[in-house]
Amino acid sequence: MYGPFAVNGSLTPQSNVDFDNTLKMTNAEWGIRDILDLEAVAASEGFSLENCHDLPANNKILVWKRL
Repeated sequence: MYGPFAVNGSLTPQSNVDFDNTLKMTNAEWGIRDILDLEAVAASEGFSLENCHDLPANNKILVWKRL
């Protein structure tokens, strides 16, 4: 998965916080997800987080592995 993600409840920098707020104003169910929450959903579907790569522009790539 590619994009901005919160890490352990922390969302940085301010541009990602602003983007998250804009998404939530459009639809309350939208927003930047926390990696911990994604790990819980993935585990329930048979996946585990194998790696997290930091990328430019405050984005990440999350690599999942099927268990």
